Amino acid sequence: MDLVSCFVKLGCYAVFRQVFILGRNIIWMLNGTYWQHRRCWKSPVYYAESAHVHNIAARRKLDVLLGPANFMDFTLTHHSFENPAYVLKDNVSLYQVTRDQAIFVEVPEEMDVWRCQHGSFLRQAQFNNAHRVITMPLHAFHTLADSIGDPDAELVFVQNTARCGSTLLVRVFEETEECVAFSEPDALNAVASYATHPGWKHADVSRVTRDAVRMLCKPVHRMKGQTRAYLMKLTSSSIDGVPMLQELYPNSKHMFMYRDCLKVSESLMRIKEVLPLLKLGYVTANDKFDVISTVIRLIGLSNEGCGKIRIKHQFQIGVWLWCIVMKKYENMVQSGVEMAAVAYEDIAGDPEYALTEIFKYCNVPLHLLKSGSRALEKDAQGNSELAASNIKTKKVDVGITPKVRDLCNSTLNKLAIVCFSCTYYHKEMVAMQLSMTPISECTHGD
Repeated sequence: MDLVSCFVKLGCYAVFRQVFILGRNIIWMLNGTYWQHRRCWKSPVYYAESAHVHNIAARRKLDVLLGPANFMDFTLTHHSFENPAYVLKDNVSLYQVTRDQAIFVEVPEEMDVWRCQHGSFLRQAQFNNAHRVITMPLHAFHTLADSIGDPDAELVFVQNTARCGSTLLVRVFEETEECVAFSEPDALNAVASYATHPGWKHADVSRVTRDAVRMLCKPVHRMKGQTRAYLMKLTSSSIDGVPMLQELYPNSKHMFMYRDCLKVSESLMRIKEVLPLLKLGYVTANDKFDVISTVIRLIGLSNEGCGKIRIKHQFQIGVWLWCIVMKKYENMVQSGVEMAAVAYEDIAGDPEYALTEIFKYCNVPLHLLKSGSRALEKDAQGNSELAASNIKTKKVDVGITPKVRDLCNSTLNKLAIVCFSCTYYHKEMVAMQLSMTPISECTHGD
């Protein structure tokens, strides 16, 4: 992957988009589209026509898998103004929420874009398959969400350290055919970052978060029978939003998935070869404080309270990211946040036992376990650049020398987290849960 060519293509697209929008806006001002759009955004009186439906003239992202969903991903033309209920169709899904608008994408009518067959990550499937984009002002978004109300099913939120089997869990729930599972919905990832942003008031973040959940979990008319649960696996950077989610939905279930630190860092070293944003971080971070902090902020992760680190070897980057998320989890549990931990090693070691305990915890009927277990036979990220068959072809030196081990141990010790003396962290992590009862018992699967 050539980073230079990626940025050149993105730069050309950005120039094209600006020129296109300039000409388009002139046309919109002349034909009245601009003024109708502005009127709908400013006044709730025009709610009935406040959903602006756009056709897509062009699209481009630097990183389809890792780059957050953004309105600028698309270059748009006018299609029509519709009632906001337009987005309640099965083939329309929430793409992003900003300070002033909600953004939806429409895919072909027969497609359930959240299903993993269309992409291992929701943002990827939405970006690749969208043929229209619908925008509406926040006041219309809130009104529509109020008309839907809260989901009438179990809500399950999954936080993770990355590269720990959380996408596999999404597929397990999807395979039951009675659960809807989202892999990294960026609207929720965004509102999680708003929760710690000084420019957002708590009440505003709370309302946007609630309504993002409502719109993501709107009824799926094509589902056969009752929807048992909505599972939302978020990015590792979204862990700061857990207290807000628990405040809004006190009966929801929250899980934290983790994996051996060495394995996570090794996996990140491999996948950076197909992820431009991640590779940029690895290429620029060596021996610099500020660059790694900037990269952490770019992916939405705050390292507040975790100090700084000088990167002496690329392997440290994955360890540091793991440490930040793990420390946030530890601090939340110590403050009373209920979040049950799930070790990837437990699922891999005894999937029947682990999935049974997870289904019990999430109040999902155990008779769905058989169909859900079909996911274990598939590559969880097979419909993306992160497919195992693709990653294995990348020749990356991830050898852990004694010097690298010492550097990483120093990183772990900096945050008072267990050292590499043990390659399996289950017992240590159970101890970190304090008074919580873990999903998988420490005596099982050792």
